[in-house]
Amino acid sequence: MSAAMWKKLVEDYLQEPSDVTPSKIAEGLQNGSIQLLVCMEHLGPSLTNTDTSIRGCATKLIADILHNVSTSCLSSQEVGVLTRFLCEKLCDHHSIQPPTLHALAALVTFDNLPDGCPEQICRQIFREVQNQSLSQVDRRSVYNIINSLLSTNLAELQAMKSDFVHGYIQTMDAEKDPRNLILAFQISKTVILNFSLGVFVEEMFEVISCYFPVSFTPPPDNPHGITKEDLVLSLRACLASTPLFGEYCLPLLLEKLTSDIQSAKIDSLQTLAECAGVYGSSALKEYISSFYSCIRKEVVEENSEQVKYAGLKALSAIISTLSADIADIESPSILKSYIEEILAEYRVYLLKSDVKILYSTSSLLHCICRTSSIACCMVLPSVISAILLQYHNQTQILCRRCLIDILNIYITCASSHNTDSVLSIVQSHKTDLLKTYTDLITTRDKDMSCHGIQGVAAIFNCRNVLTEKEADELGHHLVKKLLNNKDKIIRCETVSALKILSQKFTDVVKTSILPNLMEALKYKKMDIEGEYHVPAEELLSIIADITNQVSLMKDVCDLIFLQLTNNRDKLCSNAVLSQSLYTMINNNKLSSDVIQFTIDSVLPRILQLIQHHYTTLTTTDIQHLASIYRITMATIDNSASTNIVKQITEVFLHNSNIQPLKSSSMEERRLLPILSAVICSLHKSEILPDKDVILADILALAVNNDDDDAIDENCIKCLAGLINKLPESDVNVIVSKIEEYIKPVFTQDTTCKQNERCILLLAWVTKSLVLRNHPTGKVYFEKLISLLSNSTVGHIAADSFIIILSEYEDILNRAMKADVKMFYQQRLFVEHCGQILNGYNQSDDSELKKNYLIALSHLIKPLPKHVFLSELPPLLPLLINSLVYEDENLLQLTLATIQTLCADDSGSIILCKQLQAIIPQLLKLSQYQKSMQIRMSALQCLKSLTKLPVHFLLPYRNSVTRLLQPVLDDRKRLVRGEAVTARTAWFLIAEPGS
Repeated sequence: MSAAMWKKLVEDYLQEPSDVTPSKIAEGLQNGSIQLLVCMEHLGPSLTNTDTSIRGCATKLIADILHNVSTSCLSSQEVGVLTRFLCEKLCDHHSIQPPTLHALAALVTFDNLPDGCPEQICRQIFREVQNQSLSQVDRRSVYNIINSLLSTNLAELQAMKSDFVHGYIQTMDAEKDPRNLILAFQISKTVILNFSLGVFVEEMFEVISCYFPVSFTPPPDNPHGITKEDLVLSLRACLASTPLFGEYCLPLLLEKLTSDIQSAKIDSLQTLAECAGVYGSSALKEYISSFYSCIRKEVVEENSEQVKYAGLKALSAIISTLSADIADIESPSILKSYIEEILAEYRVYLLKSDVKILYSTSSLLHCICRTSSIACCMVLPSVISAILLQYHNQTQILCRRCLIDILNIYITCASSHNTDSVLSIVQSHKTDLLKTYTDLITTRDKDMSCHGIQGVAAIFNCRNVLTEKEADELGHHLVKKLLNNKDKIIRCETVSALKILSQKFTDVVKTSILPNLMEALKYKKMDIEGEYHVPAEELLSIIADITNQVSLMKDVCDLIFLQLTNNRDKLCSNAVLSQSLYTMINNNKLSSDVIQFTIDSVLPRILQLIQHHYTTLTTTDIQHLASIYRITMATIDNSASTNIVKQITEVFLHNSNIQPLKSSSMEERRLLPILSAVICSLHKSEILPDKDVILADILALAVNNDDDDAIDENCIKCLAGLINKLPESDVNVIVSKIEEYIKPVFTQDTTCKQNERCILLLAWVTKSLVLRNHPTGKVYFEKLISLLSNSTVGHIAADSFIIILSEYEDILNRAMKADVKMFYQQRLFVEHCGQILNGYNQSDDSELKKNYLIALSHLIKPLPKHVFLSELPPLLPLLINSLVYEDENLLQLTLATIQTLCADDSGSIILCKQLQAIIPQLLKLSQYQKSMQIRMSALQCLKSLTKLPVHFLLPYRNSVTRLLQPVLDDRKRLVRGEAVTARTAWFLIAEPGS
């Protein structure tokens, strides 16, 4: 750019500022056709003009130029000259300061800022700029300058010592704008952590703490995205930055904790939890009793779950801090005297029969026990003895239950620490505990029996407390309870306890418990009135559930495979046997020993079963066996999985007994899920043996099978799983063959059955290609969209969208090493939502419109909330319109979307504009007789709408409450309950105290 050109641009800018001039001059600076110092020299008369507006305009031009050039554009000399010039400009008229600060905000980000400039800039700002008198934008420039310099030139600014601290305190003082406060708190934390506060500790605390607790409500549209939570966390981080704030902050927290404002209490307790560890026990010592009194009051009164939770968390932080200073548990300490004070009060509550207070006060001690093993050692000796004594003296059954429940939690706390010092306390009370728990297990009272079983489970978890003999005795009590009790809750608790016994005392279970259960399984029970025996099917499931060690699995697997291969003397059905085998392996799939046992012992026996007894296997059995293969393939490396693939292909392709890919036998074709589970779990880098043969056979089955819909779908899913991992050249070949098959569906030259199979095939192949982001996937997805306007197959195509957008456990998932690109669902929505909207708008037929709405609902369902909300305004009228169609899936999807919107601030604002259309439809659906679930969902939506701003809802209140009255007499109890809840919520709109 020539000198004449840029000088003309400068002159024009001074006459009438525009965005074009700075960007063009910046471009000249970038390419070297303009020198910055020459440009400034040309601006000299304007920069020194007696008219402040001209000086300001010239300074603004420099600022805009600096914001438009790269940070490496200027030399160190040029940056130094600019720094000195702009610092001098801060002494100019107050109207010149805003553009000067704007220029400095850009300059401090430059790479070549010379030494000395950061200090010069900060001193000049602290001396010349009265920050409180500036506008919000200009104050933000000051904070940006300081923040940038702290990020890049911290060492130089640290040399300013207390001058910087004092200067920043004066700069931040009285800041009110939340946009600036976020930045100011961030800077404050950096200053506190990296500068010696010296005599300014209290001043720094005062300038920060004046904002505590934060009382900020963002505007309805919240254009800047700043929430109260952001401010609270930023402020809390400052208060928790140094132990020097302890003597000032703790009294402040105590004061706010005694206020009547719930949010202030929660904020105080959460801040205490954050700060306790930083301030240390010496600072806390003076206040711990007062804090405990406040926390106990909130926990005992239980006015708010949030306050209670925050109080327990704060108490935990205090105990953790006090525990950190203790070397010897026997020596006097702040913690010891603190806990003794709490225990003295607790003993008084133990003697009372008020269950609520007993639970509440116990939760405080449970919290203390969970926090630290040292604290646990101080609490347990007293409370276990006291609770056992009170339990035996207590006559009220409700209080006895409460005491045992509390005792169980203490034992669980002890087991969680798992230290010798804690467990020795449990050991010392073992005799009394075992007698109490044994009596409870054998009692007829269901609740007491459950508490006893839970206590035994907690004792099992305590390392080295029980001997094998004691564990065996307790195990036999549990087995007896299990076999002779029909209460589901007791059986569930017993199974949980036996699982723990199996983990901790494997030898006991192997030699004693498991043989007893298996004997009971084989024992033929007699029907005697008044006696109950667990059915064999349920007992086998229980055995599989508690079998969590390889040494136990061997015996159970022997039994299961013997039963699967034996058609006589069946203990239970094959479905239960295969389900139990799957349960046992699935529950323990994270154990490498179990997976190796599966590879070595289970899979070979499954292969034998397939080869010689496949005719006895049901579809359910095959699905369970396929799931075992999937679990194994998902957890082993590529070399091990290649061996399994070779074994399975050898059996399925080269075995004369079974050839499901070629045979016309239904029994053999039903085995395809097992083959699919293996070959579709192979990593794409591994070579599939006989790949071409398998692909050809699977494709032939996928397009030609007419025998069974389930087999048809299995073939298609297997084909999709293979296509997802094929090399590009193979994909093109197989896709061309598929296109030939599905072509008739677009010409309407097919039968109804063939239409369904063609679209099913198209959907699954589309899914496999879309997941890997293959270009053909987009083409196929558009083909499915085009079918929505087809009156014959449009509804089938609409329903098929769920296949593409959903995740499946048995195919095309990351566990099966499928090629799944991130955000594929969001990508489909962004690329194709417009096409669906256009199709909907262009269609005149209501039934065809429904197809588009169903497809759109499936497209929306898996989206993250933030993606959906950003695209919501044009979609909402369509979603509301879908409420008029009598399609239950469509209605459910739309109602779920409305509930999601009500729970979100941004969504509720958009929803408010459509209430006139939404409310009548929801009222109509609340009496939708074809589906109870639709009626309930509509009523839940009406209840959710009451979260919206009152002034939007008030015009509809009377009509909603009137029209909901008939629903109160609905024939279904659950619907009546939802109607009462929704109508009550609408009655309370705008009522005092609501």
